[in-house]
Amino acid sequence: MSMTNPESSERPVRYFDGITEVRLGDVVTARVWFIWKKKGRVVYLPGVSQKNEEFEDHDLRWVWIESDDGMLFGEIIRPDTGCLKKDVQFLARDDSPCKLITPEMTFE
Repeated sequence: MSMTNPESSERPVRYFDGITEVRLGDVVTARVWFIWKKKGRVVYLPGVSQKNEEFEDHDLRWVWIESDDGMLFGEIIRPDTGCLKKDVQFLARDDSPCKLITPEMTFE
């Protein structure tokens, strides 16, 4: 499931612990809109996924997650640490196929 972007020389994105690297397909939980806690999988990872301009904005970058109920949401990568906020919790690695975001996809 590795989709390495050869143009990327950025440091790896990590979870809040600063140690565990975020990978495509990871199973996570995250708080959405401060209300719901959702379980899902990482489907877009800057520097690893093929770049999609709609899912990155110059200096701001997001890890995108698709929840088990099909909701797609982004979690900002802190520019100062390269880590996700503590509300995104790593549960497990999962190499099984999942719907990844491609360069042609648009955010709706």
